[in-house]
Amino acid sequence: KQDKVRELERSVMRDAANNRGWLDFFPTPVAVTEEMLAAADIRPGMGVLEPSAGMGHIADRIREKGVEPVVAELEPQKRELLEAKGYEVIGKDFMKDIPEGESFDRIVMNPPFSKRTFQAIRIAVNDELGAVEDMLGKAVDLLNPGGKLVAIVSEGSFFGKDKKASEFRDWLEEVGGTSEKLAEGSFNDPSLPVTTGVNTRMVVIEKE
Repeated sequence: KQDKVRELERSVMRDAANNRGWLDFFPTPVAVTEEMLAAADIRPGMGVLEPSAGMGHIADRIREKGVEPVVAELEPQKRELLEAKGYEVIGKDFMKDIPEGESFDRIVMNPPFSKRTFQAIRIAVNDELGAVEDMLGKAVDLLNPGGKLVAIVSEGSFFGKDKKASEFRDWLEEVGGTSEKLAEGSFNDPSLPVTTGVNTRMVVIEKE
């Protein structure tokens, strides 16, 4: 089993290093993951989801702390790796495939954020329902009352002047979310298979 895990890890890292990583794949550095988990305050018995799980960098650290998360991942190669690690993969596309009725006490996520249009917070406002639909909004919907979302987003979402960035900031204020700017170059960690100079923030939202 460990041989299969290592083989799959090498394959994903090789493809990522050759710029074949899928959907803006930038693994979360250990230091950032530790900050996220400290903010999440995950405790035994909680239901925890890690969507956009990639190679399992966040999920592995959650597991090391004694809690077994469930994960979602769109790309088949990474999904196979997560299954080889023993994770329950409950969906492919986080936006569409999470089974109906599922809800969680904690969601910890590093969604795609490398492009300025940021898939991480792509926002569409449904005027009829007054709803904001994006990956973070979807995550909040999946939280149990009293649950907490911790997510990494592009720093650009906090100073962009375009409509989407403005709507995101308004939405974050509306749901009572907070943000913390992470150290510059956090995702330039040389231990990672792929890196990016995009500056980021950690967003925390508690569901009342």
